[in-house]
Amino acid sequence: MKKRVLMFTVLLAMLSLTSCATVLKGSTQGVTVDSTPSGAAVYIDGKAMGTTPTVIPLEKKEYSSIRVEKEGYEPQMQSLETKYDMIALLNIFWDYSTTDLLTGNAFEYAPDAYFFNLEKSK
Repeated sequence: MKKRVLMFTVLLAMLSLTSCATVLKGSTQGVTVDSTPSGAAVYIDGKAMGTTPTVIPLEKKEYSSIRVEKEGYEPQMQSLETKYDMIALLNIFWDYSTTDLLTGNAFEYAPDAYFFNLEKSK
């Protein structure tokens, strides 16, 4: 009997610490970056993340800007926007959505794809 109570308590604790947005979608999101011409360096908040075209897994609500650069072209920068992920509303039944809000997983990058049309340097 004590073993069942302990197992039930552990299971209940685990469920209360999970969150719907985190469980269903994870804590990272793939953001697609492409450019014309391709082969431009991609920087997220100043950190090199690859070259276009690419899909970059980003921690949700952690980053704020994206920049692409290619030799002979003007660099371009854009803000990474986030919106509330409606799937996080399901978590209201477990912990009033506090876990997703505290971890940032209640938000997602929107849009999740960025395209840059690079212009030649003057």
